[in-house]
Amino acid sequence: MQESYISLDPAKADSMSYQVRSRVWKQRVQEACGGEAGLMMANQFGITAMVCTYTIMRGRGFRITPFSASKLPSLAGLILVGFVGANFGSTYARVVLGSTE
Repeated sequence: MQESYISLDPAKADSMSYQVRSRVWKQRVQEACGGEAGLMMANQFGITAMVCTYTIMRGRGFRITPFSASKLPSLAGLILVGFVGANFGSTYARVVLGSTE
């Protein structure tokens, strides 16, 4: 965690209070979304969705290597599935682990 620097200079008081408010706001948002466990759950859902989709695509003959321009739509689809899975995991963590306040 980043160390908090507190200046005693009155000219920097507004800047310092803005930094503290910003840090507290980000922490509250993260905790409302499930905290670190929510982030891990979102990442796990995204990676799992990508691996499952790649397994299905590989069964149909798709291979990632060698790279070529004709494979870009399929690779973009894999990335999109990862984002959708991460969004689902984040939403699930927010509902189950998040704060209702």
